[in-house]
Amino acid sequence: MKRLKELRELYADKKAELKVLHTTLETENRAMTEQEIALVEAIETALAAFKKEIGALETMDEENKEEAVRSASIGSASTSKNESKEIEKNFSMIRFMNQAISGKLEGFEKEMHQEAEKELRASGLSSESGGFGIPTIVMQNMNAKFNRAQSAGTDSEGGYTIQTDKGDLIEPFAPAPIVSRMGATVLPNLVGDLSLPKDTNLFSMTWEGENDDSAETSKTFAEVLLSPKRMAGYADLSRTLLRQASFDIQNYVNNQFIVAVNSTLDAAAINGSGTGGQPTGILNTTGIGDVAGGTNGAVPTWGNIVDLESEVNIDDALEGNLGYLTTAGIKGALKQTLKASGVAGYIWDGESMNGYNAMTSSNVPSNLTKGTSSDANAIVFGNFADLVVGQFGGVFILPDPYTQAGKSRVRMHTELFCDIAVKRAKSFAAMKDALTA
Repeated sequence: MKRLKELRELYADKKAELKVLHTTLETENRAMTEQEIALVEAIETALAAFKKEIGALETMDEENKEEAVRSASIGSASTSKNESKEIEKNFSMIRFMNQAISGKLEGFEKEMHQEAEKELRASGLSSESGGFGIPTIVMQNMNAKFNRAQSAGTDSEGGYTIQTDKGDLIEPFAPAPIVSRMGATVLPNLVGDLSLPKDTNLFSMTWEGENDDSAETSKTFAEVLLSPKRMAGYADLSRTLLRQASFDIQNYVNNQFIVAVNSTLDAAAINGSGTGGQPTGILNTTGIGDVAGGTNGAVPTWGNIVDLESEVNIDDALEGNLGYLTTAGIKGALKQTLKASGVAGYIWDGESMNGYNAMTSSNVPSNLTKGTSSDANAIVFGNFADLVVGQFGGVFILPDPYTQAGKSRVRMHTELFCDIAVKRAKSFAAMKDALTA
């Protein structure tokens, strides 16, 4: 805040005035004059007023920062409560899809499409599909569940959604969104490429003689670049389902769609190859710490778990949103593995390891190769705040009524633009040869 900076400078100036007066009185060894007493009273009054306003502005500034942090998570609502209520009341994914099939959007769905187009133009992009847009503000109001195809003609593909006096929809099992829960940094609505500067070395200091020249030190700067990468896919929805479903199919479709997006983001964030249009994930980032189990892999020991922490700690990177991320298989093995033979206490204790939060995801690879083993799992430890997810606008959907027309289905092609990067490789370490047995 500009005003906050000005007030701090004024406060410092008034304090300096008092210091000068105090020094003068001490040097001259005399009592204060009436004019000087009045000056001190005026300065103290001004300082009290400045201090009060500075405190209020600092509180406002801190609240703004906290709100920005709360907004920076995948699927989090950065919109106001009123905006959220308006979207939930007026936007229907089913209605949006049916209007898109007809080729003409109307009402609130049309307004949201126009908002999505504005976001995409601001990002310097254009929809390759030429479809109909759903802006970030709507995406942030959808809950996360996944399903890739529905059909009202077959029970296993959505037949139970036509009213037959049955209970809630039975949703398929799917990977729960994980990198946001681990504390990843999410940057929504980016405009063009984003360069995040980072330091590759710190200032160095040396001891010198009193009159010696200071040794030359330098600071090298590098950057992490986020640029739009296209994520695309499709789902086949039956016309009967879109037309006749009487359960809360609206929320159901929302959930399925958002989890498909989040699951794809998670997989890339953890193990993205960096080739073929994919972002580079943590496990394939050059420079992260490495802990090896053995020639052909090994069941992780307490020492391996601590070594992952140490790999980050030796680089002075033990800060931020620290935690372990691995597979369900490794969690099961470590819940049955003592820290040391004959000593009470298992490696995986509740929902933590080594005093840090520990989570699992099926998007963590469990088919890595090490020596003769081809079923090795990964364990990642680090500061997940240094995992950055960039989002460039919302989602565009293009209906294809022809490809599946013989089955009375409409294929909904979707695309969005995102990128993922590790800001500082030294913030992470991984064991890539962990075995369950």
